[in-house]
Amino acid sequence: MDWYSNFYRFLVTHHLAEKREDVWGGLLSVLGEELLQIYSARLGLKKLQQAACKLSVLFKERLACHLALLATVRDISESQVELEQETATKPFKPWVQKLLVSLKDIVNGVHDFIIVHQLKINLKTGEKMNTFRALLQTVKFIYKIDAYVITLDRSDSDLSTVMKIAIKASCAKWYTKLLSASLEIMEHDSAGRIVITVGALRGMINFLTRSKQKLAPYFNELGVDYFAEVYSEIDLQLAGDLETILSNSDSSQDSFMLYQMLKVFNELGRDIQGRDFKLKRFHQYFTNHLKFWIDDRIKLFDDGMWKAVKQAEAVPVVHSVKYSSAVRDTIDLLVRVCSFIKVLAWPEPEQATAILFLMTEQLCGKLLLFVDDISVKLDNHNFYIEERPRGRMVTEKLCVHLNDIQQLQRGLADLPEHLDWESQRKELRKTRESEAVLRTVDAMNTQLKSTADDMCNKMVQLYDDFAMQLRDSISSKLLQIANPKCPFEKALEDLMRYLTDLLTVLFQGLFQNVFI
Repeated sequence: MDWYSNFYRFLVTHHLAEKREDVWGGLLSVLGEELLQIYSARLGLKKLQQAACKLSVLFKERLACHLALLATVRDISESQVELEQETATKPFKPWVQKLLVSLKDIVNGVHDFIIVHQLKINLKTGEKMNTFRALLQTVKFIYKIDAYVITLDRSDSDLSTVMKIAIKASCAKWYTKLLSASLEIMEHDSAGRIVITVGALRGMINFLTRSKQKLAPYFNELGVDYFAEVYSEIDLQLAGDLETILSNSDSSQDSFMLYQMLKVFNELGRDIQGRDFKLKRFHQYFTNHLKFWIDDRIKLFDDGMWKAVKQAEAVPVVHSVKYSSAVRDTIDLLVRVCSFIKVLAWPEPEQATAILFLMTEQLCGKLLLFVDDISVKLDNHNFYIEERPRGRMVTEKLCVHLNDIQQLQRGLADLPEHLDWESQRKELRKTRESEAVLRTVDAMNTQLKSTADDMCNKMVQLYDDFAMQLRDSISSKLLQIANPKCPFEKALEDLMRYLTDLLTVLFQGLFQNVFI
């Protein structure tokens, strides 16, 4: 009689009679233990055989209670002497063979269980964590049973090696379910492939972070670096797919999102020692995308700047000093676009420096176009002066535009900080000679100085232009002083009052550093 399998039928018959459905739950109850004792007494079953009966029921009920599974395997481990006697000769008895197969299945299935349920299980819950620990301790107890080890048909039969193999195999299945299947569906949709990969990678990173904090300590008890094994398998699988994922991609925004996620993934594995990961130089997959990312940021800046110019209005700063809202918005755009460099953090120092130089050159050119636009508007609309009873006077718009140029100069002066020149210079020194570094930095400083000089020249030109337009009013005041028919004191007072009014308008309407 197959008493090993028949015990399950014995329990089912009893539970049907009691109109109960939870067979395994009944086994764990006091009544269930009594039934096991009755069954064992009838057949003369030893402690090991009783534990085998329990295991058969738990397996039929899909390992429903892991703490019970742990207790059962512990009983088997404690019956080591009996098991050695049963496995001393071959072939094994059918029930012994089934027992050993069940033990094997536990080891092979434990990590599959964790992967399948990792999104459903709240690792903050103590009960769930106990479940994980019970599963792993179960495997540990199984490996104390020599008979189990004897039945393995491979040399890598130590616990840590087998668990590493199981982890990698399960992780590969998880990756396939999470990403590979979706990539096949999106074969002709390049943007869709990237979006799906970003979402999947975000989920993998979250799981890795969580497992590093919560699961790794329990796997350490088995001699397995769980985090490193899962990370290396994801690294291997993703590296094999990355070229396909990025092929024919025409969406720079989506590819940059993927670059950012891979950068986070790469940082996550930085502390793992002794392994050469495939994605350690992940940025090389994005070399062809780099120019598009930079062009996109420059275009965003350019479009935003001219939109701000169209919607510009004078904004009070302090007292009567005003400047254009377009300049304020442009400087905000400048900071935002430059932050792209810090987010990018391109790992190759020489290429990163070339990117900095290109961004500096492009942004300087855009700011100069803004200054030119100011000058053109002043010329076309004669915004320099306005006619007043005492003579021609400087306009508020002229003061606003002069303030605009000064604020753009300030934004330009802050460009090295926004683009993080100093950090890049330190990185560059690690790979190149000091002279080469200085030449590169000098080239960028020359570009900045040239742009700043151009802006200063524009301001000087504006001063010259409005001074020329005021010349007639000043000349007429001087002619009155020279006219013997006009009282000298009155003519001189009129000239001084005019000049005072003129200087007061400039002093009150300009930032002091512009006026000085």
